[in-house]
Amino acid sequence: MGAETRHRREWAVAELLVAQHGVVSSGQLAQLGVGRRSIAHRLAKRQLRVVHPGVYALGPLPLQPRGRWTAAVLACGEGALLSHWSAAALWGLLPQRGRLQHVTATRNRHARAGLVVHRAVSMSPRDQDRGDGIPVTSLARTLLDVAAIDRGPAVARALEEADRRRMLRIADVEEVLARRRGQPGTRRLAEALALFRDPPATRSELERWFLELIMGAGLPVPAINVLVEGYLVDALWRQTGLVVELDGWEHHRGRGAFERDRARDVELRIAGYEVLRFTYLQLRDRPEQTIAAIRARLRWAGAIAGPGLGRAGGGR
Repeated sequence: MGAETRHRREWAVAELLVAQHGVVSSGQLAQLGVGRRSIAHRLAKRQLRVVHPGVYALGPLPLQPRGRWTAAVLACGEGALLSHWSAAALWGLLPQRGRLQHVTATRNRHARAGLVVHRAVSMSPRDQDRGDGIPVTSLARTLLDVAAIDRGPAVARALEEADRRRMLRIADVEEVLARRRGQPGTRRLAEALALFRDPPATRSELERWFLELIMGAGLPVPAINVLVEGYLVDALWRQTGLVVELDGWEHHRGRGAFERDRARDVELRIAGYEVLRFTYLQLRDRPEQTIAAIRARLRWAGAIAGPGLGRAGGGR
């Protein structure tokens, strides 16, 4: 083999390693003309190291997440896709959970150390994508896979993060739900999507629920929708300077609104007011936490006595 041919081969190997985040498979090396003896030589010289059987990383340095994800897909053979928690991490929707990499495979489905291999008879082209050059389940399929293995709030958080990153296509999520009807995760994803798409409560409903919580806890009733320092606030306890803002669904829908609200909070604090914010989900799922925060502030300001119920007449 001439020097020029070797140079071209080494250059091709280097390009592939860069494109694949520092990892390569034995099959890919063979296609470039690097045989078993040459691989063994590179391993002995520590130019390569084994990550999984038949998958190698460049040199001794630890792999970054994308290198580990690529190695996991290569280890599971042709057609394998990064999936579940690992796919959610690649898409930037959720943090990687633990050290295991999740892969969905239709062919080489044997167990692999350090991997969770999910088995699929086939994968629709609509469920396949690439992220940073890594074969991965589509964003919509990733959401479904997460919903299938998690009973907590992960899929709702992933939906919100996809929307925040402007990556979410609701039509794609609806399509995968229709196509995979009855499969694990579809009901949970459908419920999370319904809550995501439709405002769970109007402004007036939020205010009504909030007042019901306040009165049910025996706390002083605040003034509702009043001007404070030129700003219309949702609730005000005049004697204490406590302002409560109720963040409905629209408050999750834009950076501009987020920044304006925080700037307003700063202005009110400069004027001597304390601002507490509560979301629809907090009112619905953690009402005791909401009441505890308000009670503690009113007690500190002397509007209520001790740990018991509040006095009447704190607001209007």
